Amino acid sequence: MKRLYFYLIFLFLVITFFNCTKSNYPAKIKTEKYTAKIKIQKRFVYNMRTKPVRIIHVMVALCDCKNQSMPKVPGNICIGDKPQINLYWGMRPHGMKAYYLRHKNWRLVYQKLNQTKQIAERLVFRYTHANVYLVADCYWGTEIRKAVYDYFKSLSSKYHVPITLYKKTKYQKTIYAGGGADLLVYMGHNELLDNDFRDEVYDEETLLPYPNQPFSMKHAVAIGCFTYKNFINMISKTGAFPIITVKKTIAPEGYVIDGIIEGWIRLENKKGIIQRMINRHSIFTNLPENYVRTMFHFGCKKSNNSKDNLKIISDTLNFDYLN
Repeated sequence: MKRLYFYLIFLFLVITFFNCTKSNYPAKIKTEKYTAKIKIQKRFVYNMRTKPVRIIHVMVALCDCKNQSMPKVPGNICIGDKPQINLYWGMRPHGMKAYYLRHKNWRLVYQKLNQTKQIAERLVFRYTHANVYLVADCYWGTEIRKAVYDYFKSLSSKYHVPITLYKKTKYQKTIYAGGGADLLVYMGHNELLDNDFRDEVYDEETLLPYPNQPFSMKHAVAIGCFTYKNFINMISKTGAFPIITVKKTIAPEGYVIDGIIEGWIRLENKKGIIQRMINRHSIFTNLPENYVRTMFHFGCKKSNNSKDNLKIISDTLNFDYLN
């Protein structure tokens, strides 16, 4: 009888042990993933807060109904060789240049016309409340593909742009845009809707970083019609993190990225950045906030592959644990 009791107790302990182990296993995996994500988040926050200078590089491809596959727009606001009146650049009050020249938080410190054959104008603004520089390049309408190439090469750290500010003064300094920027923004027509061009860009030489290159926490924004469909996967392939992409049609004007940039500078969490962006967009377009919310996507596409590192870092900019 004693032996029977002993065997029953032993069997009960064995079953209890295996049940506990089985139930804790998924929790252990979840905890490891969460810990890995938090480590990446903390490293990024530390780098951003301790970095002496932060660089934002915005690449704007001028609206050009003649040379781009887009519907015709009445008037002269979509002529690709007239940047000063172009819808995306010089047109008041919402073009990228017109908007930021009037912005109370940004001060113009550099301007150069005909920077290169492809770039019609380059502007550099300095943020008044922090050591942050915003570089804005205006590409001719016919050079939209060059703008897209430069955008992805910058994300993979293969295109560097040195810019010397305050020349011949005691404040002279050089900043590095392109691959040296921390946040890269593309604004313009979604040229990747052209299947042939998308196949050209979707190349390892363009997208993949150089071998043994240290991992850089670059962030990316792509403002154009339906950039969620084809930009987001290519951004992820470069090793960068897509903050905002667009699910519907949109006019890529200055106010669209204002809230995103402001929230990014302040290291706000996902909800903070999205709310700032929605507020700015609703003010200038009079669209309801609920509709504006459906226009944008935050972060990477969801992946079912648990081994995919992008799934672990897909919330890199979600700083909820700091609040």
